[in-house]
Amino acid sequence: MVTIVALPIIRGYYWVGESDALGHLGHTRDLQQGAISLNDLIYPAIHTLGSTISNITGINVSHSLLLIIVVFVAVYLLYIPCILRELTSSSLMVYIGVFSGFFLLPLNFLGVHMQIHPTSQAIMFSPVILYLFSASYIRQDARHFVLLFITFSMFIMIHPQQAANYVLMFGGIAAVQLFLNSNTQNPTHSKRGSIYYISILAFLLFWIWTGGLQSAVGRQIGALVTSLFVTDTDTGTQVSSRGMSLDVLGGSMEEVFLKIFFAGFLFCLFGGLVMLAVFGKTLSRRYSKELCGTFTASNQDKQRVLLYLTAGFVIISGMMIFYLIGDRGSRYFRHYGFMMVIVTIFGAIFIGRLLQNLEMRFSSKQVSALTVTIMLVFLVLTVPVVHPSPYIYQTSGHVTESQVSGYEHSFEYWSDGTDYADLRSTLSRYDAAINGERSYSGDVGDQQEIPDHFADQSLQGIWQQPTYITVTEADRTRDADVYNGFRYRYKDFDYLDSEPEINKVHSGDGLDLYLMSPS
Repeated sequence: MVTIVALPIIRGYYWVGESDALGHLGHTRDLQQGAISLNDLIYPAIHTLGSTISNITGINVSHSLLLIIVVFVAVYLLYIPCILRELTSSSLMVYIGVFSGFFLLPLNFLGVHMQIHPTSQAIMFSPVILYLFSASYIRQDARHFVLLFITFSMFIMIHPQQAANYVLMFGGIAAVQLFLNSNTQNPTHSKRGSIYYISILAFLLFWIWTGGLQSAVGRQIGALVTSLFVTDTDTGTQVSSRGMSLDVLGGSMEEVFLKIFFAGFLFCLFGGLVMLAVFGKTLSRRYSKELCGTFTASNQDKQRVLLYLTAGFVIISGMMIFYLIGDRGSRYFRHYGFMMVIVTIFGAIFIGRLLQNLEMRFSSKQVSALTVTIMLVFLVLTVPVVHPSPYIYQTSGHVTESQVSGYEHSFEYWSDGTDYADLRSTLSRYDAAINGERSYSGDVGDQQEIPDHFADQSLQGIWQQPTYITVTEADRTRDADVYNGFRYRYKDFDYLDSEPEINKVHSGDGLDLYLMSPS
């Protein structure tokens, strides 16, 4: 599975991701060159790791960052079964957990990506926090308690938004424990105050780090609250536009949804049944007694942790709904990715408990065959969507070294302040990656919007100032060939070469640069 995740490295990719990922590459180069300090970044952990690995090994910083993607996924794969071992003490559950981790259910290509994207790396790292939380509560071990806060300190610097999920989650868990302790006669649990310490210290660590970043955090909160009361159809328009694009390409939104989310949907059903059983056992043994006995833990401490994780899931679900109502683009898929980590754990418990009960009625050979079948079916559903591909009507996000080199050469001869237009490869992102996110070249002017099928239109009549047009090799192949001319056809690119007022000023290195003179 690690090999599958590492395919871009094995295939020799220079970089993966043309949007935010290029910006983070620029941040890391700025940090490595001393153009910015750690205090200038809200989430410096990934950039610091990439810069450090590059300095120690001597490899290019783009390659060191690609290695980080694989390392964080490997951490995710390791700690999912560790959590299940802690919660169930069952070797079968550990095996189920290993394969459940392989499904990589948090991936959704909208908020969680297989690219350098600090939110995505934070979600892949989140099982470590869940493991240390579970171990510190069940074992009442000071070692795990200390490790939890050392690790959480790093987690905040990977991405504060995901750390905020844990702050809310721990606060909600503390409230649940306070409620249970006030309504129980069991003195054992009334003495367990570690939850309160965890919630308070997590909040303090979060507040200390974000205290110097109040303006950034405040803007995010303010924008979210404002969006709850302002109608914004942008997200709906984006979804409609993507649906139309898929229709032209021979696909559909329903098809893509099933390919990406069907396995996760099944795990949500499985995990939901376990959560209902946990709630049922906590509230009253009279309700759903058989369900509770089948899917909950017999150990009281482990049962409590399952209840706390369930409460945390409900809280983060509320955050996702909050973002969804506020129509904050695709940000709610970041919370969805976090929630799917918890769903993976509960879904694995469901499958494991189900198989354990079937062992009482059928032979171990039959149950083993069923186990293998279930795991293989889920692998078939999930492995094809580990990376973006034509299977889900997306490009791989491969950025070639020749493309980066082409932009780099173009920037050397760029006329100061000249406007530009690009197709699908965004020039400003390459500028950030090459010249640094915080140290732009300063030569790039305003971006102009290039119309679809522009060969049928006069660009000189549309733009009233000299404008650069950037066309990468990937743009030509993707639109004219793979997308069957959906937005740009071969004759559009021929138009750039034949129009007298449009001159090619750079060619090769994966990029052609044209300069258009207005009429």
